[in-house]
Amino acid sequence: NCGMCKDRIERAAYSVRGVGRADWSQEEQKLTLSFRSDRTDQETVERTIAKAGHDTENFLADDETHANLHHCCIYERDPELLRKNKVWNEE
Repeated sequence: NCGMCKDRIERAAYSVRGVGRADWSQEEQKLTLSFRSDRTDQETVERTIAKAGHDTENFLADDETHANLHHCCIYERDPELLRKNKVWNEE
């Protein structure tokens, strides 16, 4: 709500070598991303974002990291994602 989520998500995405563009839309709750497929892949980017505390389509932030986000960045987690996805550091 305050822009910290946008900054955190984009900063995490840009930290992955090969990411050329990352734009988080707060309204749509979507990340528009472009990257060099010879340097990275979607899984690596998603794991990095989840490591920063935000669940993605395929990976979860660990509970402690999510709970330690700024109070305005903590969101209700999707039960379906929690049921089907792995934490970012699990194989």
